[in-house]
Amino acid sequence: MLNAFRTILAVVSLLCATGCALIPGYREFGVVTCEAGPMSGEFRPYFAKLTRSVESHWVREAAGIDEMPPPGSKVVIKVRLTADGLVGRIDEVDPVESKQATYACLDAVTLAQPYRRWSKDMVSTFGGEHEVTFEFVYK
Repeated sequence: MLNAFRTILAVVSLLCATGCALIPGYREFGVVTCEAGPMSGEFRPYFAKLTRSVESHWVREAAGIDEMPPPGSKVVIKVRLTADGLVGRIDEVDPVESKQATYACLDAVTLAQPYRRWSKDMVSTFGGEHEVTFEFVYK
């Protein structure tokens, strides 16, 4: 467990250095990441909190899955997040064979909203909406 924590810290440090908002999370079901593209450091706390919120919902939803997908299975969800902190639309879903596992991820993204409203700086940077990609990797 300590090695996994060290790996996550190393990844976060590397990403902070590159200016990319990819915030990993770790739980018993797997890992959730949120990719929002290159951005300045002031927006990282927003996306880190958003990822933690999605992750906590995913843990609750995944607990109800009858049969977990094979380790390493990924669900990728691309959404348009609005300045009001809502999922404006779901652009793409790359599912796994297990419908329950896929829906657990979709539910985590949609049930975690509303997210915090964007700051004026975020609105001036992103406009009214911004594409965000969530990746859920089952372990």
